[in-house]
Formats: sequence, structure tokens, C-alpha cells
Amino acid sequence: MSDPGQADVFHYTTVFLPEPGGGFTIFVPALPEVCGTGTTLREAQESAREAIALALEVRREMGDPFPSDTTEVPVQSVAVYLPKA
Repeated sequence: MSDPGQADVFHYTTVFLPEPGGGFTIFVPALPEVCGTGTTLREAQESAREAIALALEVRREMGDPFPSDTTEVPVQSVAVYLPKA
């Protein structure tokens, strides 16, 4: 791990979706290639940090720009109608 005083800091909105059986699934809207899981929220946060860092390192190696953070993640209820059984 590098010295935080010698590192650039990037912030990305991360969604931690609780799973019915326990744990969390991770999504990063600005970096669609990033996904992961964690048994606890703390583990999921660490997994997210590692996955985001890897995605940014790959982008840097490829010469691709880093995307801006997507802070507006729409979440809403959607009604679905099914015929009665």
C-alpha cells in the first residue's frame, strides 16, 4: 500500500446492496466493470476500494481517462402488473 501522503485520492459513489442470505453486493455506477461482494459491510467496503483501485490502474495503463463520479443514482419503485393466476 502506498503512503496516503504520496497518493491521489478519488471518490466514487458505491452501492452496497444487502443480499437476502446475508452479505452485500457492490456496484459502482461510474465504473461499470467494478462489482464485488462482502460478507460484512466493512468487508464489502474494502472489496470496493480494492476493485476501484484495480479498475483505475487498468485505465491508467491503457491511457484511458478516469470517469467522473456518478453521484445521482436513481432509485425508485416500479409497478409491475401480472395477470392473476
